Amino acid sequence: MKPNKVLGFLAILLLLAIGCGTGTVVWALRQVPDFYDEALREEPNPAVRREEAKKFVQRTLQLIEKVQQSESWSEDFTQQQVNSWLAEELHHKYAELVPEGVRDPRVKFSPDAVQIGFRFQRDGWNSVVSLKVKLRVPEPNHLAIEFKSVKAGLVPIPLENILQEFTSHFETEGWHVEWRQSNGNDVIVLHLDPAEPAQLVLELVDVSDGAVKVSGSRRAEGTDPRFRITRLADQSAEK
Repeated sequence: MKPNKVLGFLAILLLLAIGCGTGTVVWALRQVPDFYDEALREEPNPAVRREEAKKFVQRTLQLIEKVQQSESWSEDFTQQQVNSWLAEELHHKYAELVPEGVRDPRVKFSPDAVQIGFRFQRDGWNSVVSLKVKLRVPEPNHLAIEFKSVKAGLVPIPLENILQEFTSHFETEGWHVEWRQSNGNDVIVLHLDPAEPAQLVLELVDVSDGAVKVSGSRRAEGTDPRFRITRLADQSAEK
């Protein structure tokens, strides 16, 4: 084969590889996570959905009342209640809190993780963004949020910029923000500072199949209540 034909053949192969690679990326970005697809397909009819959304609001108000009046408090929320509220009320009543381009957020609760997904359409992008996080309370008033993955379709999204923006936002709001590493994942630890008498104390966030339970108590001593997000250094680096 003559040199010019060889070069032409290699050029065609290169163009095909680029085309296939681009097509693969586009395909991957357009894939919908199974949990998100199931959440949309299994949604109850509008009447049931409105009723479930109302239950979520009622349980939230009950939790606030318990926190204010009881020495110990606890409340359960089902996945259906949360998703019904997201579908019925989030964009209608709290649209100003939803970032531009985000629509149809849904969640899935399971013992090993909370999965959150939403459709993102903006500047030519059209993909389902999903987060997989694990919640735990390692000690009273410490809520640890471990980020297991963040993806657009099937394509992983680097967390560094997201966490930097997250940090900057809360620092602007007057919060101190830090994070640490655990099992190779980024972990944000939310601290509820000691507060005035009868202060809120978070003791448990228990995620099970299709539900989440939060519970805690009140204690007698402290300073002003406020949330503080703390980024802790890698424990192994501290040793």
